[in-house]
Amino acid sequence: MTITTNTGNITPQYSLALIVFLVLFSVLHVLSWPQNPPTVDPINFHAALDYYDIATDRPHPPGYPLYVGLARLASQFTGDAGAYQAINLLMMLGSAICLFLLMQGIGKPEVGLAAALLLLTHPLSLAATVIAETYYSDAFFGALIAAWIILNARRTTLQFIGLAVIFLALGLFRAVSCAELMLLALACIFVSHEKTGRIRALMRATAIIVVATGLAYAFTIYLAGGYVAYSEAVARVMGAAFAEKSFIAGAPIRDHLFMVFRFFVWLAVMALPTWLVLALVLRRWKQGKLEMSPVAINAIVVATCWLLPPVGLYVFFYFLKPTYLLVLMPALLTMLAWMLFALFSNRKTLAWLAVILLTIVQLSLFYGMNKSWPYPLYRISHTFLQAQDASWSDLKASSSRINDAKSLLVWVNNPLDFDSVRLLEWQGQAVYFNRDVWKFKGVDTHTMVWDNDLDKSVISGGEFSRLLVIDQKDGTTTYELIELAPDQSLDLHTLVTQLE
Repeated sequence: MTITTNTGNITPQYSLALIVFLVLFSVLHVLSWPQNPPTVDPINFHAALDYYDIATDRPHPPGYPLYVGLARLASQFTGDAGAYQAINLLMMLGSAICLFLLMQGIGKPEVGLAAALLLLTHPLSLAATVIAETYYSDAFFGALIAAWIILNARRTTLQFIGLAVIFLALGLFRAVSCAELMLLALACIFVSHEKTGRIRALMRATAIIVVATGLAYAFTIYLAGGYVAYSEAVARVMGAAFAEKSFIAGAPIRDHLFMVFRFFVWLAVMALPTWLVLALVLRRWKQGKLEMSPVAINAIVVATCWLLPPVGLYVFFYFLKPTYLLVLMPALLTMLAWMLFALFSNRKTLAWLAVILLTIVQLSLFYGMNKSWPYPLYRISHTFLQAQDASWSDLKASSSRINDAKSLLVWVNNPLDFDSVRLLEWQGQAVYFNRDVWKFKGVDTHTMVWDNDLDKSVISGGEFSRLLVIDQKDGTTTYELIELAPDQSLDLHTLVTQLE
């Protein structure tokens, strides 16, 4: 049985509620943008606004050319500080509209509206979009793929043209995302076509996705400076990370199992309401109190194909941080909304109370978590972003006092990543202290390429007139200015020992 849609089933009360929510949410989102990039990846994305070069992580591989290009366009209106956030906000609004239209098309507008509320206010969604990060693109394109294919079930030519454009755009964000969402697209093709034409439609869709992904991948390689340059950059960043985590790349099985454990812990925590409601629904279904409609069965097929490829990728290959889960969240939260309205089919008010309560809790978590929470959770809070912004203000104010060619920045410890110096327009030299090997390492602050010629241990006043030493003591960042006489020398290891 195919999923049929009724695009004429207009529900003005739900549409109006969605519009009001999106307007209010947009205001809240813009007010939540930090002024500075808080961590390494956002720093690299901001650096790419001036010069695109994945060889020097502007941005890091695989390059995300469409994301950077759109941000450059947005920066003409928002300035550099809000360029990526503006694109993220548009993707959030787009995903909400897609989920609503998709659910409205199959006669469940209340599910679409509830899913939009839950997805946009989720702490992971907010944490990944109020800064320059691209992870939400997987959530947006997943919702777009499902909505486009299902809603255009009767317009097959338009359906396939849109499929090609969507996967080309998705590949220009990140080609591996095409592999993650390909099965979702095929599942939507399967349930939106009649039995007699399914095989042909699936073959056609597969060919379109492969070609579109290949074109996007080829263009990304071209922008990176060719296959050799691209491969070197990918091996340096993603290959090294893969080798550290996955037993497939040679990592110890213990490290791989710990990675898998972290993935399932994050998945359990971030989608806890879905799992709890799912357990209740299964219990009611086994008791014969709930029935599974043909539309629900097709929806389960689509949701399963949405979830399995990313889960397989994270279990067998690589998982790093919780924002990777965003590719799963539209499916999981739509399932949650659907199940709530199924449980309270005769009392929708209770379902809406549950949705509104969850929305309030999610917003409270993002804006309320602080340093007293476990650090991994604190890092996805607005409080963390505010703290990083404050550190940026101190860094900029301190570095501006001595920023000249004869100044040396000595980075011992700071809440910010050392890559922050690439955005300071530092005119002197900089060294980073690696405690693991008790050694200072010099770096070109424009390219962030480590340079052996800049290695420092003992420095002389003839080369540097002033030092800015950045360190932390008892959780407080210190910025110490040291003046050097022309005939004076200083051993940096002795300096660090004194700081300890």
